[in-house]
Amino acid sequence: MKHITHKLFGISLGLLAANFLSISPFYFILSLFTSTIPDIDTPHSKIGRWFPGITNWVNNKYHHRGITHSFLGLVIFMFIFYFLLLKLFYTGFIFMETVYYCLILMTTGYISHLLIDFLTPSGLPLFYPGEKRYAVGLVTTGSLEEEYIAGFLIIVITAKWVLL
Repeated sequence: MKHITHKLFGISLGLLAANFLSISPFYFILSLFTSTIPDIDTPHSKIGRWFPGITNWVNNKYHHRGITHSFLGLVIFMFIFYFLLLKLFYTGFIFMETVYYCLILMTTGYISHLLIDFLTPSGLPLFYPGEKRYAVGLVTTGSLEEEYIAGFLIIVITAKWVLL
């Protein structure tokens, strides 16, 4: 999927998660930022261009849609997110509950990426290092169907903001 579709789906699921947790909808920003992290495995992605050293290492070792597009990658990044949150934000004044909310929304963004890539024919190696790829195969990246999904997500996000 394209960068914008990942961002829109990350926002949509982030708003849904914030609503479910009964927290400020502005937490969705965390899922927005993490919705493209799995594409750090390709230098052709926006995030890949922002972090070329990490991207080149991951791409050379695991290739695109490898470890970062699996449950193992999700768990690794959850630990990274958790320790970053503790290091950056936990000062004793911010309750651990806030750190957990941030972790949930960051993980939601990452999962949003996996879910929407799961719709493509290329699929995902969900049980990496196993080689089997899982896919629904309904939407090709850059296709008219992807544009419809993006348009639908814009409507969902707009409706959610109107209902705030």
